[in-house]
Amino acid sequence: MEKQGTNWLFGLTICLLLVAMVLPAHALDESLLLYLTFDVDTGDVARDMTGKTKGGKLVGGTKIITSGAHSRALELNGKDGYVEIELSPEMIEAERDSFSAEFWMQTRAQGIPEAGQWFIGLGIFGGFGPKDHFQGHWTLFLLANDILQFNVVNASQHTNDGRDGVLIEKPVVNDGSWHHVVAVRDEDSKQIRVFIDGALAGEALDITRGLNSKPDDPKARRKIWLGNHLKVFWPVRFDEVRFWSRALSKDEILKYMTWFSVGVSGKLPLTWGEIKARHNDGG
Repeated sequence: MEKQGTNWLFGLTICLLLVAMVLPAHALDESLLLYLTFDVDTGDVARDMTGKTKGGKLVGGTKIITSGAHSRALELNGKDGYVEIELSPEMIEAERDSFSAEFWMQTRAQGIPEAGQWFIGLGIFGGFGPKDHFQGHWTLFLLANDILQFNVVNASQHTNDGRDGVLIEKPVVNDGSWHHVVAVRDEDSKQIRVFIDGALAGEALDITRGLNSKPDDPKARRKIWLGNHLKVFWPVRFDEVRFWSRALSKDEILKYMTWFSVGVSGKLPLTWGEIKARHNDGG
């Protein structure tokens, strides 16, 4: 009987260790609402590892490459390729409050200059209202002179520091290297921030309204996009795309930027021999 109890405990330990090996620690965080790794080949849909959305629909010229920030990544061709993400009710609700949009990106594409009153920036990540450009949107753009912008609704009209949301000239993100980017909207502090490679790159005051209608409102925006803004596309690679329903702190960002899922070509962090040794040693 004692031996059976020991075997049962050993089996349970193995199961828990296997779960821990496959899932990164932050996957157990309920505030993580979207996680696209691009490690699993599922045709024209990038699987959401949280299981909370339908994943990312791959449209036009897209392909999975093996040289990502970690394991595989998604490459857009710059002509018609982009990713369309259908928002879950939880993501729509998060857009009305605090959220963090996190991803790795690699590109050498040049930004597009302003064109009259409206600028047509290269859309990195985000979405805008279907009927009104300023109807509940947030977007990361690459503008002229390699300037990165994080804009929310009418941020240029509502912030009191004279800036259009967050404008970042340095560091640049289109130098051909992989960069970790996080756009944060903090409803509590009324701030929007951008972190690049773990460092705070810029922030601005945000006193705008919620960035979407309620989930049950027919006018609610239902989608966001990677690599597409007003049908302007650009060549870029994306990896480890995540969306959180809260404002990540700098310490959390530094931690999460080094945590990845176990890709199809990655190695499990523990071998079977190590698991048995830990059990036998009582560890």
